[in-house]
Amino acid sequence: MKPFRYRLQLLKDLRERDRDEALQSYGVALRKRMNQQETSDSIEQRIEGIGQAIQDRGQQRFPASMHSQYYSAMKEAKLQLKESNALVEEFRSKELEQQQEYLHRKSSHDVLQRLYDRRRDEHLASEFKEEEKVLEDLANARSSIPNPVTTT
Repeated sequence: MKPFRYRLQLLKDLRERDRDEALQSYGVALRKRMNQQETSDSIEQRIEGIGQAIQDRGQQRFPASMHSQYYSAMKEAKLQLKESNALVEEFRSKELEQQQEYLHRKSSHDVLQRLYDRRRDEHLASEFKEEEKVLEDLANARSSIPNPVTTT
C-alpha cells in the first residue's frame, strides 16, 4: 500500500502544481484582456470627447482650417480603437484557451483527488477492521482463560 500511496501522492502533487500553473496563466491572460479592454474604453471616451468638441465648435462657427485637425484626430482615434478592439479579441481568444486548459487540468486533479480520498478511506476502514479483530481476539482470549482458584 505504501509504494502505491507514495506514487499516488506524487501524481496528485504534480497535477496540483500543473493546475496551479494553468490557473496562473489563465489569470495573466484575463488581466491582459482586461487591461486592453480598459485601453479601448479610454479610446472610446477620447472619440466621444473629440465628437463633443466638434459639436461645440460647430455651434461657434470655427474656422475651416480647424476642421481637418479635428477630423484627423477623430480618424486617428478610430483607427487606434479598431486596433485595440482587435487586440481585445485576440486576448479574449487566448483567455478562453487558457480557461479551457485550466478546467482540463482541474478536472484531472479532481479525479486523482477523489481516487486518493477513496484509497485513504479504504485504508482507514481496513485498519479499523484489523484493530477491531485484534480487540475481539483479545476479548476472546481473556474469556477463554479460566479464572484461577485462589485458596486462602
